[in-house]
Amino acid sequence: MATAATVFRDYETDGVPSSGAKKPKKSEIRQLLGGYEAIINAFLSNGGLIFASKASLDASLNYAANTMAWVLGDATVANNGIYRKIGGSGTGSWTRVSDLPFSFIIASDVGAGTANAIQAMTSVPVSGSALVWTNIFRVNTGSPVTVSFNGGTALTIKTNTGNNVAAGGLVAGMILLGIVSGSTFRLISDQASSAVLAACEVARMAAEAAQAAAEATVSETVRYDIVQTKSAAQKLQARTNIAASSSGNDAQFLAGTSRYPTTINQRVDSASWLAANTVSGKNLVVGAAALDGLTWVNDIMPGTDGVGVVTAYAISTNGKYGSVDAVRASDNVAGTPQNIIAHTAVCRVDNATVAHRVWAKYTHAWWDAGAHVDSFLLGEENSLHNEGAAAAMKTPWDLRGGSSNNGQTANLRLTAGTGNVASNRATCALQITANNAKYASGVIVASDAIDTTSGYADAFAMSTNHGVAWYSPSSADRMWRIFCNVTSVSAGGSLIFGDGLVELFNGDLDLKTGGRFYKYQGVKVVGARDTGWTAMTGTTNKATAYDTASITLPQLAGRVMALQAALTTHGLIGA
Repeated sequence: MATAATVFRDYETDGVPSSGAKKPKKSEIRQLLGGYEAIINAFLSNGGLIFASKASLDASLNYAANTMAWVLGDATVANNGIYRKIGGSGTGSWTRVSDLPFSFIIASDVGAGTANAIQAMTSVPVSGSALVWTNIFRVNTGSPVTVSFNGGTALTIKTNTGNNVAAGGLVAGMILLGIVSGSTFRLISDQASSAVLAACEVARMAAEAAQAAAEATVSETVRYDIVQTKSAAQKLQARTNIAASSSGNDAQFLAGTSRYPTTINQRVDSASWLAANTVSGKNLVVGAAALDGLTWVNDIMPGTDGVGVVTAYAISTNGKYGSVDAVRASDNVAGTPQNIIAHTAVCRVDNATVAHRVWAKYTHAWWDAGAHVDSFLLGEENSLHNEGAAAAMKTPWDLRGGSSNNGQTANLRLTAGTGNVASNRATCALQITANNAKYASGVIVASDAIDTTSGYADAFAMSTNHGVAWYSPSSADRMWRIFCNVTSVSAGGSLIFGDGLVELFNGDLDLKTGGRFYKYQGVKVVGARDTGWTAMTGTTNKATAYDTASITLPQLAGRVMALQAALTTHGLIGA
């Protein structure tokens, strides 16, 4: 049977605008409505069975096989539809076979979603076979805009011509009429033309103003597109202009007539080779921060929009990537190994007058109170992908200063010193601190992050004379520490926590100075050696089974001698 999505599609060839607009044929419309009539007639031939819920339908099995019934009004929208009886009267079940034959479905947007992610509700399921009518609760502020019906998949709203709606194209109180088409909601009505026209006029005026400003200040600048087809003389002139133009102005970069800077003249200072900006208080401005107005970044990092504060300012205008630094080794044509670095941050503490606080790199991650609970936030992530040989396990010996880096694939390395000149000891490699908030945990190693197929792998590895220490929460006093001071490989051992036991391999457990005794459930079991015992003489006997009623004194003395010898051997008593 024909569907509404087919009969009322936008183009002659679905999805192909060049095929021309589709004009519905009366024969196709008759076929579509005829199909609806056949379903309705078949329904009425059964006496018109209508149930208010699927639960009441499932409880009514006293109907013959192939009986048709409707569910209309179920609180679960997906349960509403046309059902067929499977099995004879009194047995079997009901199977949903089709949507209700509504060619027109009314939806309601009461503001449950957002301006750019609309949520609308209907009383029957929405499908591609019916036209959907919905109101708009609030004006959209961005593009694209999505709509979901009854909590279902978000559908991208497309205009009648297949484009995303413009910001301001959906205004509060307007009515949309469209069809569900795959992952989109295709409009039969259209967006507010005033928003589209206004956007076009603003873009045209900005482009004309930018072109006029650029052409008025640029002297002897060679304009070139991303793919150059310029002569050698023109390229030489471009390089000359980068150094300085003959009029005395700073050199300017222009990339094609459609790529002029808007309202800001971006220049290169020939004396310092730094990007300079003659209009904005920010230099090298990219994206949404073109002028010195306040931005959303300033809301969570106050002061960053101040004049002369930020040198390079890049704010994404599409909610995707703010900036990308990329480099690949194959582009380096040097014949000797080089250091290839995608991004470098350099800072220096060198002010002898003012005690500035200096960061080489700072990331600022912020979760708004009203953000979706299933969102994901990381202050920083470093991902490492290795298609070379599987890495071998490295030891602290392999990573000591001056060691070769060949073959290593470390995700993050924290080095003390720059390697250029000698450096004094630094405070620590990693700090975890509270800044008006606390962490739920300190360091977590995921259960599948480290390869343990051999039975064991180091989650944390350190050299001898290193350890872990616990300090008082209110002072700098060290309370406990665990460390290793083994001097040779043969003297090493293992402490293993197994299933219900603790195993100590190749080592003694020694209570040193200050140690006292072992306890079991708070009761002393073994303490310091009891001394003053003199060894007995005579014959020891621990193997003979004696009857306590008839044992002789010499036999008992031999058994006591055996016990004293055993306790002395174990170190519990001694001379």
